[in-house]
Amino acid sequence: MALVTFDHIVLANDEDPEVLQINITEVESGDGAFSNEYMPFVVDVAKYVEKEE
Repeated sequence: MALVTFDHIVLANDEDPEVLQINITEVESGDGAFSNEYMPFVVDVAKYVEKEE
């Protein structure tokens, strides 16, 4: 499973904002350890991975 996030960070005083960051990371193995190591924010894997019953 892959997690895709779209982050649009713009400074308040930027008069010409053109910023788009797309992150595609694997989250299932290691409970998102790879994502949490390299992403600028913590990924809560439980929100994105479907649990098998």
